Amino acid sequence: MKLVVIYGAPGVGKLTTAKALAVLTGFRMFHNHLSFDLARAVFEFPSPPFARLMQTVRLVTFEAAAREKLPGLIFTFGYASPEDDSFVQRMTQVVKRQGGELAFVRLYCDIAMHEQRVLTEERQRFGKITDVARLRDALARWNFTRTISSLFIARRQRLVDLVANKRLPTMWSLREYTQAGGLMSYGPNYLDLFRRSAMYVDKILKGANAGDLPVEQPTKFELVVNLKTAKALGLTIPPSLLARADQVIE
Repeated sequence: MKLVVIYGAPGVGKLTTAKALAVLTGFRMFHNHLSFDLARAVFEFPSPPFARLMQTVRLVTFEAAAREKLPGLIFTFGYASPEDDSFVQRMTQVVKRQGGELAFVRLYCDIAMHEQRVLTEERQRFGKITDVARLRDALARWNFTRTISSLFIARRQRLVDLVANKRLPTMWSLREYTQAGGLMSYGPNYLDLFRRSAMYVDKILKGANAGDLPVEQPTKFELVVNLKTAKALGLTIPPSLLARADQVIE
């Protein structure tokens, strides 16, 4: 599956562009307010519970779409840095673990056109920002000018190669780096976390009070060891450590 992520500040034309792209490609569209409005119906915006629920809905949707091999999905959202950087990384991991790929498209326009666009009647349908004062407040509050950079996860092979050239043993937090040639990694199984998050969504949609649900910490961690890399570095991994590994790459 190809996930096309159209992002930018409020009012730059993300939904308009997504609709046109959906007609041209036949891809389904999952726009920002489908998850935004669901989360806002439960929690105040902006708040940590609101952000967690909204991101969970999005990540579960991406995983399902990629797993079922949809040809493509178009997603729109207002990317603000650094608040959304961790979400972008998790989104990338979820899609790529299911064999999908991502394309990021940033939209922007000059300030005069921007302020004119937020006044259109069509924006009122989804409870969007519809006046210049609110737009200026949002632009001052969050940084929408950054370009999404999946620098580390997308360029993990280059990072792994760089440390390999220096013959440095490395410990990573994501298994993708070890699979790319890093020595070892240890961290939460994010796929398991996303699946468990779906249980929260299910309970809330069935009427549970979100404030009564317990906050869970990761319970499934994974250790991945790359023996091929260890051999190249002249290192011997203790058998006791290998016995504890969830995956050993040979």
